[in-house]
Amino acid sequence: MNKFVFQITLLLTTALFVSNCGDESEEQTTTAKPAIKVIKNDVPTFQTITATQQDVQQNIDITGRVVAMQSVGIQAEVQGIVLPQNKAFREGVVFRKGETLVRIDNSQTLENLKAQRSQFESNLVRLMADLENDYPEAYTAWNSYLQNFDEGKTLPELPEVADERLRYFLSARNVFNLYHNIKSAEQNLPKFRIRAPFTGVVMQASVSPGALVTPQLRLGMFNQIGTYEIKATVSNRYIDRIKVGQKVKMHEIGQDKNWTATVQRIGKSIDPATQMVTVYLQASGEGLRENLYLEGQIGGDTFENVYQLPRSILTPQQQVYVIRDSTVRLKDVQVKIYTDNYALVTGLSEGDVIVNEVVERPIEGIKTVANADLSSL
Repeated sequence: MNKFVFQITLLLTTALFVSNCGDESEEQTTTAKPAIKVIKNDVPTFQTITATQQDVQQNIDITGRVVAMQSVGIQAEVQGIVLPQNKAFREGVVFRKGETLVRIDNSQTLENLKAQRSQFESNLVRLMADLENDYPEAYTAWNSYLQNFDEGKTLPELPEVADERLRYFLSARNVFNLYHNIKSAEQNLPKFRIRAPFTGVVMQASVSPGALVTPQLRLGMFNQIGTYEIKATVSNRYIDRIKVGQKVKMHEIGQDKNWTATVQRIGKSIDPATQMVTVYLQASGEGLRENLYLEGQIGGDTFENVYQLPRSILTPQQQVYVIRDSTVRLKDVQVKIYTDNYALVTGLSEGDVIVNEVVERPIEGIKTVANADLSSL
C-alpha cells in the first residue's frame, strides 16, 4: 500500500515538472521580439543665412588722442630777477591772450638806456655849431630833433640825411653808431615782460619769483585751450574715403560726452609697421582736455543694393556656397568692398540660402537638409 502511494506521488511530481518546463518554454517563445535595424542619417546640416539686399553706408572707425593746437616753450631772452605778480606763473593757471606770464626786473636796463640816451644827446649838442656853419640847410631839422629829445622816452627816428657829405660828417662823429645801439636796447625792453601769445594754460613752470634767469633759459610750457587737435590713425585701406572738411562725431571712450570734430588735414605717409595713416581733426567744446582719447566713426561711401556677408565664408575665387533644391552649390559674387569682418557683394538673389560656415573641404554637390536655416544656432 505504501509502495503504491509512493509510485503515484513520484509520477505526479514528474508530470508537474514536465508541465512547468513546457510552460516556461512557451512563455519564452511568445515574448521574444524580432531585432530592429537602426538606419543612420548621414545627411549633413549647415548653419546658414538668408541673403537680404540692402543699402549699406561704410563707416570708418577712428580713434585718436587730443593734443593742443598750439604748444610753446616759454624761455627768457634777457637776464634778470623774476618779479612777483597777482597771477602766478604756475601749472594749471589759465592766462588770456596778452596777459603777462612772467615779468623780469628791467630797472638796471632802463638806467643803462637812459645813460646811453644822455650820451647821445650830449654828442648832438656838440655837433650843432658845426651843422649851423657847414650845413645850414640841415641845421633846422636837427635842431628841432634836439629840442624834442627826451631821455626817458623811446628815441625818435633821425632826420633824413640826403647830403652825402653830411652823412660822412655825422658818421665820423659816431651819431649813427650811438643811435642804433640805443634802438637795439629799446627793442629788448618788451622781452622783460613775457606775454601769453594766445589764451592757454601753463602746463609746466620751472621758475618762481626771486629766481635769476638768463637768456635761453627754459621757464615752462604753455598750451592753447579752447580749440584742440585730435591726432588719429586710420587704415590705409580707407584713407581715400576721408576728405578734408568732413564732420565726425567723437566721444570719450567709455563715457557719454560727445564732440564734433572736423578733418583738417591728412598725412601723406604710411606707418610701415601698422600700415596706418595719420588724420588730424580739429574740435572744441567744454570738457575737452589734452591727452584725452576719443573714438568715433567717419561716414564713408554708401553702397546700394548689396549683400553683407561675413568675409570668412567667401572662397579665394570670390564664391559662396548656397543651398538650392537640398543640394550645396557654388555661386559667383562680385565684391564691392572688404571691411575688417564683412564683404559687401552683388551677384546673389534675394532669399538665397547661404552656408554660413568656414568650409575646409569642397562640399559642392552634396545633399543637405533643404533650406536648413540654422542661423540662430
